[in-house]
Amino acid sequence: MKISIKVKPGSKQNVVNQISDKEFVVYINEIPEKGRANEAVADTLSDFFDVPKSAIKIIAGHKGRQKLVEILGL
Repeated sequence: MKISIKVKPGSKQNVVNQISDKEFVVYINEIPEKGRANEAVADTLSDFFDVPKSAIKIIAGHKGRQKLVEILGL
């Protein structure tokens, strides 16, 4: 399953809000530096969808706030 996410770094807690079937907003407490935000996004999405972190693949948007993510196994 492919989803579109918008990342909001620097939040107080890691939370996922679903906007529509394939659109989500992911709030993370990490700052976007040295890939830490992408790691936090993968951790947060794996908890939300109850899949292993290895099932989360960022396809596009590695350096931006708008990302295209593939979740394997859904």
